[in-house]
Amino acid sequence: MRHSENNVGLSLSIINRAALSYFTKALEPLHISPGMQAYLLIIEDEEILTQEAIAKRLRIDKANVTRAMKSLEQLSLITRKIDKKDQRKNSHFPHNGGSESKK
Repeated sequence: MRHSENNVGLSLSIINRAALSYFTKALEPLHISPGMQAYLLIIEDEEILTQEAIAKRLRIDKANVTRAMKSLEQLSLITRKIDKKDQRKNSHFPHNGGSESKK
């Protein structure tokens, strides 16, 4: 039984590395990594999300979302809109370039 468990883990590791390699090459023209693509994939077209909502969807720390959103905004893949009522709150939505990374 232990041997088959190791084979499953090894197979998953190999698949993960192959997928990471593939997506790294495919996303190179957009200058983003597969990790950055995850942020774009959860923001649906025409959807506006707060950084807190993005963090909840991806189950990651809000500080990581802040850094990623800043990078994506600098690449013109998303647009940030500051909430008029609470300027600490930012909402994000994709640019056309951001939608391209989903294809």
